[in-house]
This record gives sequence, C-alpha cells and structure tokens, in this order.
Amino acid sequence: MKTRYMILLAGIFGGVFSVWASYSDSRSLPSASADLSKSAEYIDIPQKYLSAAKSGVASLLRACPRIGRAAQYGEHLVIHWYGQADMKGWEATGAHLDVEIWLSPESLKNLPVGLSDPQWGGHAEMGLTSYPEPGAIMETPLPEWLCNFDVPQSVLDFSERHWDQVKVRKPLPIKIHSF
Repeated sequence: MKTRYMILLAGIFGGVFSVWASYSDSRSLPSASADLSKSAEYIDIPQKYLSAAKSGVASLLRACPRIGRAAQYGEHLVIHWYGQADMKGWEATGAHLDVEIWLSPESLKNLPVGLSDPQWGGHAEMGLTSYPEPGAIMETPLPEWLCNFDVPQSVLDFSERHWDQVKVRKPLPIKIHSF
C-alpha cells in the first residue's frame, strides 16, 4: 500500500515537473528589439565623456541584442559614472560605467524560468570599460544570458540556484580611453 502511494506521488510529481519544464523551455523573446539607446538615462557622467559613453552603450546593445528583445514593457537603461579618482570602478574593476536595467515581471515571462529567480530579481547589471580591454564585464546569469554567454541549463530551468560570481568579459569595439 505504501509503495503504491510512493509510486503515485512520484508519477504526479514527474508529470507536473515535465509540464513545467516544457513550459519553461517554450519561452522565447520577441524578435523585435526595443530601442533602449533613446530612453537610456545617463547619471553624473562628465560632459566630455557623454558622447563616448553613449557610443559605448550603443556598442553593448548591438553586441547583446537580447537586452533590447527582453525589454518590451517600457524598461530603460540607467548608466552611472564610476570614473572619480577616489573610486576603483564598477565592482572593483576598471569599468567607468555601470549599466543597469530592471526587467518588468511581464518581460521576465519571456525569459527562461531560472532567470526569474528572486536572486537576480530581474536586475541585470554590468560594467562598461574603455581601458585596458574595452568591453562589458558581468558576473551573474541574467546579464550573461542577455549577452549570449552560455549559462548552465540547470540555472535556466531553475533546477539549481547556485551561481559562482566570476567576472566574464565581452570585448566590444570601444575606442580605448574614450571614457
């Protein structure tokens, strides 16, 4: 009798998990991309670096098209300046720009279910640097996935919540020392 209940529970759990897994795999981003460069908010960036910062952000959005495709419900980028002499840069790197976006719950519904994990909270953040190796620096699954890095399927399907925060770099065609 006890074995029957265990088998029945295992079957129910397996069925529910399989439906959930197929649902989470069926999520996909819209093909159209929001133009986030027009709505981006630049905070405390010195005027002499503003044009280069905008160019760097445009380069990031071209290299990471999932960012614009994921942001379909009025989200916008917020870019902060980390270039003061007394600061080490974004997350103790040489990055002078902190690029952030908070994806809405509606936008998160189009992403793999694991990227909706409250640990990430729909928040994607990365550093943008023009020296010594121009590019974007990130360390959590959401921005890495948005920039086409491989994220383990176990994280994407929410079967694992552990993530070692290791900084990865995405080289970008940004003029050296431009900001």
